Amino acid sequence: MGAASGLSTAEFDRAYSEYYPSVVRTIRAMVLDGPLAEELGQETFVRAYAARQRYDRSLAVHPWLHAIAVNLVRSHLRRARLLRFFPLLDSLADDRSGVGRHDLDLTNALRRLSPGDRSALVLHYVHGFDYSEVGKILNVPAGTVASRINRSRSRLRRLLEPDYPALPLTTRLRRRHENAPTG
Repeated sequence: MGAASGLSTAEFDRAYSEYYPSVVRTIRAMVLDGPLAEELGQETFVRAYAARQRYDRSLAVHPWLHAIAVNLVRSHLRRARLLRFFPLLDSLADDRSGVGRHDLDLTNALRRLSPGDRSALVLHYVHGFDYSEVGKILNVPAGTVASRINRSRSRLRRLLEPDYPALPLTTRLRRRHENAPTG
């Protein structure tokens, strides 16, 4: 192992303390299940710890951890045959007192996105990764990330606009609406 690779145990401990909440938020946005996200978050760091000696210091730790998490979630979803069919929030009725309608609407809209689209959207908007970083995490080109994010925004807008008309319409829809014949 060269001087340019590996994380010491102390460095790993610092990365865990700093990035665990962020990694679990990403996982939760992908699986839409808090306890499962915690479980997969722990597994992410178990795997990262096992691979810490192979860590390439030329890469930032935060995206490296997210890449492990995303790959772990993909494997979990594939094994559980949930790539196309996400579980309904059966327990939502019990938890409604602490969750606002807007949160439920957004969660339900996010559920309708593909895992790849939802992952790109969350990594970019929630965690602030640029398209290139998201591409590295998801192992896809930055152009694919841009396409996924654009598709996700458009889909969310279509899903949420009926209940939230104050959301801005896309430029094309706005023009079509303004130029529509009246009467």
